[in-house]
Amino acid sequence: MKVDAVYLTREDELRQKKANAQLPRPRLIYCRLMFPPTLVIESVSIGHEAHDYETKRAWYAEFGIPNYWLINAHPRTLDWLVLDGQTYRVDQAGQQKDELRPSLFSGLVIKLGELWLD
Repeated sequence: MKVDAVYLTREDELRQKKANAQLPRPRLIYCRLMFPPTLVIESVSIGHEAHDYETKRAWYAEFGIPNYWLINAHPRTLDWLVLDGQTYRVDQAGQQKDELRPSLFSGLVIKLGELWLD
């Protein structure tokens, strides 16, 4: 599976380096993620909305990714999803010029109005 962006905590990075070192032929810099990263971010593509909102959502839940963001520039929305058991629940959602404060990042304020080009 391909993602648009991931966020790895320091602990995630250390786990990734350790897993990479155990490969028969370790990669020097990049290798596939071998564990669920803390956060996956998807930018929803026109014509592929169902793939991002449904298919990838199911894949990421199955892989155990705890946080999943969906940014959709066309209706200007951001959905923050948190894995709750086997499925995602909406933790926060905003549109247009809303401000979101993701619980994962204490003190972070995302001003959606500053993300969109007019």
